[in-house]
Amino acid sequence: MKIKRKHYIFELMAVLLLAACSEDGSFAELSGGNATQRLTFDVRETDWKGETVSVTTRSGETLDGLRDNTGFGFYCKGLNYSNTNVTWDGVTSSWKIGKDNHNTYWERSRKGKLNVYAYAPYLASPELTEVDNVEGGKDTLLTFKAQKYTIPAYNTMLSGGNDDLLWAKAEYDLNNSDPAVLTFQHMLAKLTFGTITNNTGGTLRLNGFTVRGNFNTEAKLNLKTGVWTPVASSSATISSPPPFIKVVSSESERTYPIPAGYIGYSVIPPLPNKQTILPNMQNRSMLLIPNANGEIEVTIEVNSDIANEKFSFPVTLKQGEDKTINITIGESFEVVIDGQ
Repeated sequence: MKIKRKHYIFELMAVLLLAACSEDGSFAELSGGNATQRLTFDVRETDWKGETVSVTTRSGETLDGLRDNTGFGFYCKGLNYSNTNVTWDGVTSSWKIGKDNHNTYWERSRKGKLNVYAYAPYLASPELTEVDNVEGGKDTLLTFKAQKYTIPAYNTMLSGGNDDLLWAKAEYDLNNSDPAVLTFQHMLAKLTFGTITNNTGGTLRLNGFTVRGNFNTEAKLNLKTGVWTPVASSSATISSPPPFIKVVSSESERTYPIPAGYIGYSVIPPLPNKQTILPNMQNRSMLLIPNANGEIEVTIEVNSDIANEKFSFPVTLKQGEDKTINITIGESFEVVIDGQ
């Protein structure tokens, strides 16, 4: 009888252990006084402030992009998560933590808060730095480097074509059974070229735009505070179209082979007087790394074939905002800017 009792106890323990384990081997949710829970997500995205011109978004920039592609990187020191990839599971319509949906469970009666941070799109090998904070703990800094052209002769020049960087944070109560809400916001400053209106009294031939400024070529984003710390900057220009694209005013001006120093053409037709156009440009927007105050000062030049005339003006770009520039050039070549 004693032996049978031992077998019975062992069988009961096995049943309890199986009931308390999930498919991935971590502890599953129980009920009653032993109730446990795990971290789940409600993911949202903040729109660009001031976005007024419809532009093509980059893959991974929107919430749909996060679901369809790489997902986001997730940090929670309280649960020992560090740069864990969270992806969308279309079968369960939920966000999956890690490749095998690894979850950490805790008793629902536990007191305290969890600090959750995330960035997107996910990077498998991000450059991270741990620094001391004023609270006596550690903050994680994510290094972001501005993109440069891949064309060999121009690969030291900034392109302005950075991938959009999103960031979110949340404070989560351990006894809260609701999902942690991660509201992603845009961490770069966006410049969009809108319309050009010609009021000069004659035809205006446009060659694109040049953006000048002291650009951050590298900066660190504090994943806890969302504040940038510039690391490297340089005085530079960014051209749209890029310098290796030759601007012509009509299809008939294309010649082949393409002239030396160029890899293609951009056709921007002459703008008649009293006409308004959206210039024919492949990429109408630039994304730039802001300073620690969330702003960056640039000067924009409208390039044309009018001798001895420069159409330039300063603009302040702000983190998370799309500054759409609509430009009117008057008879005395004065520039009127309608900046959203």
